Amino acid sequence: MLSSSSGSVTSWVRLLKAGDPAAAQTPAFAARAAEVCERLLSLLTKPELRAVALWKMEGYTNRETAGKLSCLTRTVERKRHVIRSLWNQEITR
Repeated sequence: MLSSSSGSVTSWVRLLKAGDPAAAQTPAFAARAAEVCERLLSLLTKPELRAVALWKMEGYTNRETAGKLSCLTRTVERKRHVIRSLWNQEITR
C-alpha cells in the first residue's frame, strides 16, 4: 500500500475528488501529488504501459497514442484498462 507520514494514496485520491482548489495549490500538495504519481508509475514495469500512462497524463488521445506506438486504438484501450486495474488495486488496498 502507498503511504507516508502525509497520508495514503486513498486519502489523496479523496482530496483530489473533493476538488479543493486551495489545497491543490500548496507546495506540499504538489510535492505529495508528484510522489503519488511516481509511485503509481513505478507499478508499471512494462515500458509500453508507462509510456501510455504518461502520454495520457500529457493529454494525448488514444488515437494519438496508438499512432505513437504504431498499433490499433483498441490496443491502447486494453493497455489503459490494465493500467487502471493495477492502480485501482494499489489505491483500494
